[in-house]
Amino acid sequence: MKRIAVFVIYDNDGILYEYRLHVLKELRTVADQVIVICSCPMDPTSSTILRQMADEVFFRMNRGYDTFAYKYALEEAIGWVKLQDYDELLLVDDSFYGPFWPMKDIIGNMEGVNADFWGITAQPPMINTLGSAWIDNEIPYHIQTYFIAVRAGLLHAPIFRQFWDTLKMINGFADAVTEFELRFTEFFQKAGFQAATYVDCTCMEQEETQNRIPYIIYEPYEMIKKYHCPIIKRKCFTIHYQDILQYSIGQDAARALRFLSDHTNYDTKMIWNHLIRTVEPGNLWQALQLSFVLPSECTSERDRSETCKAAVIAHINYPELLEECFSYLCRVPAKIDLYITTKSLEIKEKLEEKFYSQSRLNAEVRMIGDRGREIRGMLIECADVFRRYEYVGYVHDKRTVRNERDVKIGEIYRSLLWENTLKSGAYINNVLALFEKNEHIGLLAPPEPYHWKYFRNLGQEWTQNYSITRELADRLKLQCILKGNCPPFILGTTFWCRSKALTPLIEFGFSEDDFEGEPMALDGTINHAIERIFQYVAQSQGYASGIMMNDMFASDYFEDYRSMLAGVLSEYRGTGKYCTFKDCIKFANIEALMEFCGKYEKLYIYGMGHYASVMTDVLKECKVKWHGYIVSEGHRTRESWEDRPVYTLSEMEHEREEAGIILGLDKSHQMEVLPVLKEKKFKNIYKM
Repeated sequence: MKRIAVFVIYDNDGILYEYRLHVLKELRTVADQVIVICSCPMDPTSSTILRQMADEVFFRMNRGYDTFAYKYALEEAIGWVKLQDYDELLLVDDSFYGPFWPMKDIIGNMEGVNADFWGITAQPPMINTLGSAWIDNEIPYHIQTYFIAVRAGLLHAPIFRQFWDTLKMINGFADAVTEFELRFTEFFQKAGFQAATYVDCTCMEQEETQNRIPYIIYEPYEMIKKYHCPIIKRKCFTIHYQDILQYSIGQDAARALRFLSDHTNYDTKMIWNHLIRTVEPGNLWQALQLSFVLPSECTSERDRSETCKAAVIAHINYPELLEECFSYLCRVPAKIDLYITTKSLEIKEKLEEKFYSQSRLNAEVRMIGDRGREIRGMLIECADVFRRYEYVGYVHDKRTVRNERDVKIGEIYRSLLWENTLKSGAYINNVLALFEKNEHIGLLAPPEPYHWKYFRNLGQEWTQNYSITRELADRLKLQCILKGNCPPFILGTTFWCRSKALTPLIEFGFSEDDFEGEPMALDGTINHAIERIFQYVAQSQGYASGIMMNDMFASDYFEDYRSMLAGVLSEYRGTGKYCTFKDCIKFANIEALMEFCGKYEKLYIYGMGHYASVMTDVLKECKVKWHGYIVSEGHRTRESWEDRPVYTLSEMEHEREEAGIILGLDKSHQMEVLPVLKEKKFKNIYKM
């Protein structure tokens, strides 16, 4: 069989990541001709590699998503006449990691299957949650178009070209799904052509339609382990975590990655390296569940302190906390060197005496200057420590003294830091063992505090420090993803790290003049920026970051969060409709929605899918009148919906000043629609 493969690549930074090379290498084993379509410029090195591996490489503007890249390949890069020379066409994009098994085996298994076209996976019919007006209540059965094989019977038929000739321009993700992915299978099946998939979907199809989910996104572990699916979609690691919690506890992507590492020959470094470079650190922490609960009293690992070149740096500022901090330092295994910084000569002398009495000869106390507090001690007086050791633990004392209650608050915060950094020798050994086992982890920090007024900062950890942190990242020349709407999940300056993960920060060359004098402001200083920068420095160095806690603390932490969540949830238990976490999140600010609705005589809901239906229910429940629905151009399939008229956006331009528009769309579709509304000068918009 003579086979031609088209591989479509798009990358924001024009980088040919290794996982793409793997796909390309596998396609080479089964195709006589491999054509690469780049819908983006590529860096010179990547371009050279592509030209060496592919038979032909074409560059084009990124218009029409992968759909129009396929169309370009068929019409221009290959041409309809030349396609007649081939018995099978493979259309493949770069939206997945894999294949985990040889492409030859996948192709070989399908050669005996009677089909005119086939894919790796298909989605059985399910309830529409896309927020698109192109389909009504049910998404039809369809082969997922990241990988399509078209055989000669269909490839050479006039109807195949007809499909592409009549294809509408793809202007967003919703169009790519509705105009191409959903339409492709149905179009050819109605014409009498047979479809098939490599992964057997029979068990999924036995579920009730209303219970089906997008399996390939939300159940990748089962797809790989149970159904022998040879790929995992990149989206499994990037989909909004609150969406994942609709169906699970968020475990699938992480379990799938572990399964691939333990049970296949696929090099999962390719996945790690791409994710670390392209996913915001906090989102990656959630997707891969990089929170580690480590034993504090026992370890199954050999003593890592004997073999790892590790050190602990501690800053002690308050004489009254000396005994407490020293008790933790005594727990550090003898082979791990200690460095203590302080501004107090009294503390220095007492510590040196204590270490001498215990014959702890590998402990050194260093005096630091007045400006910058513990952070300057880390980055100036102890910069050499990071250069000399492979792993470094850092911790500092903390105190609050405004009144008696504040003293207790400070004690709890301080305990959180020290207990989850230097709990015991066994715990420290387990932390080092984790670094040794997972070469992709660069930074581990204790969880952030939640007690007292710290609770209000959960989810808003930037406070007033995004801009100054962004400026610091630019000064350090970090290659990282730092966004105002994605707050850091690591706060403060207590952690264990792989020293290489923090090199740009350590080697920047801070001086005392970089830090503010006392009294330091409560927010918005360079210190507050540094407290938030560690995870982004690690990302720039090619490492992921996570949370560490000891098993005893984790037990309390879990119960506290459960209690707090129950308290918050009780506020949303009025009607019984808000039965999931996502429901609560979407409508937590319902007062703001009602305030928006009260400003406009005419209200419209943008969309006609699942989220528009949910918003319709909210307005009905709140007894708010709305005048109709709005859809994008070319998406109106009916004149009315929910007993209200349906308008296209162009029909509403005369009301742009007085009408209020409520977006009944999920987050990804909101991001597509908002620029269009802005371009057409619609200003009165409410987004969930």
